[in-house]
Amino acid sequence: MKEMKTMCNLPAKITAQIEAAEMDCDLTVSIHIETQEHVEDVAKILRSIKSRAKELDEARKEITKPIDEEKAAVMAQFKPILERLATAEKAIKAAIIDYEKRCAEERERLQKIADEQAQREADAKRVAMIADAEMAVEQGKPELAEAYLNKAEAVKPMPVNVTKQLRPSGLSMGTRWTFEIVNDALIPREFLIVDEQRLQRYVNAMKESANVPGVKFVAVQSLSAKAY
Repeated sequence: MKEMKTMCNLPAKITAQIEAAEMDCDLTVSIHIETQEHVEDVAKILRSIKSRAKELDEARKEITKPIDEEKAAVMAQFKPILERLATAEKAIKAAIIDYEKRCAEERERLQKIADEQAQREADAKRVAMIADAEMAVEQGKPELAEAYLNKAEAVKPMPVNVTKQLRPSGLSMGTRWTFEIVNDALIPREFLIVDEQRLQRYVNAMKESANVPGVKFVAVQSLSAKAY
């Protein structure tokens, strides 16, 4: 499906300004300067482009400023309740997570008790079968004794599953890993980010005297032009 774009009807004056600006842009499609006279010609086009950009930007602001102000007013009306709703959501989620954490800890405790009880019962059965095997030996029944010993070896604790906490419909738990920096001096280099803004401020101040290991400072030529 093609994206639908909404176009507004601009005033005729602005439309004419856009058309004139497009004509100036067309003149810059392929520029190769050979003479000083040519430099002066393209400099005039450059200043014209600067002027047209300024005029069109001012015209745009005249149209969009009331819209932006109205949007800002609407956003300001919605902001308090949206912030309260977000805070409420966080509070409820935190309470549920805390509750489920406590439930999980309790289930773990109960599971440990159940597993220990199952182990004791299995040990008791094993001891009883071994005693039966010893009695069978005393009675001169080696085959019966061997059968008791085999059964004793096969005794395993009965698995016990503590009932899990049921969760209301519409809720799901997930795990998100995050991090806390405990000693930034130990962080490997691949996890560090160069402060490019700080480097730019440094070279702006130091210019040709700038010197930082691992960094090459380059002078880039630029041209400024005034609008008419």
